[in-house]
Amino acid sequence: MCVMDETGQVMRGAVDVWPREAGVTRRGFVIGAGLGAGALLAAATAGRVLPWRAWLGAAGDRLGGVDVVPGGSGVAVRDYALHSRYADGPVGYSIAWPPGTRRGDSLLVCFALPGRGGGPPMGFADHAARLVERGESSPYAVVGVDGGVSYWHKRASGEDRLSMLLRELIPLCARRHRLGGAGKGRAIIGWSMGGYGALLAAETAPELFAAVVAVSPAVWTSYDAMMLGPRDAFDSAADFAEFDVI
Repeated sequence: MCVMDETGQVMRGAVDVWPREAGVTRRGFVIGAGLGAGALLAAATAGRVLPWRAWLGAAGDRLGGVDVVPGGSGVAVRDYALHSRYADGPVGYSIAWPPGTRRGDSLLVCFALPGRGGGPPMGFADHAARLVERGESSPYAVVGVDGGVSYWHKRASGEDRLSMLLRELIPLCARRHRLGGAGKGRAIIGWSMGGYGALLAAETAPELFAAVVAVSPAVWTSYDAMMLGPRDAFDSAADFAEFDVI
């Protein structure tokens, strides 16, 4: 994965690699989830519903369980900052364009939400690009965004990353970068806290998304259960009730 500056020169390379584990690697699991978003997006925009068991089997065949990180996929990534009305300080976001496309091309898009405190989760963009090169997927851009720690809903502090995503980032990507555009040309994926955020975003604005993927979403069945864990995901029982996705 390469990051380009304004002149098109490579600024830095950054592909996280985790050690091999038994069965599917952690990296493979992250990539598999990303492929799920792309597969669901392609299926939904084609007017089909893809059962999750069928997708899981197909993803396993493609991933092969281990060593699925391709090198030199030709993905072009750029980093940006959004000065939001709903979050203190600039919110970082990154866009990955698959090979054979460039900035300004009208593309489907998958928005990616990280776990708590994470930066833009761009890890699966390389492998998705290889599927595009092999003709196994329609080309789509990946837009990752900083997650913060406020659990993707309006908080007593005033921070509201859900509104940042729905009211600022998604319209900005459509207007400035021609990603998603009109209709349901968008998918959304999230991990942990971001998995909860993906579910909440799709529940709040279902007209915006063709597909949603939640990987190990950080959700609880009650406010009291949440208070046995992180304790700060919701401000009160009433806050939990308002933004509960179960």
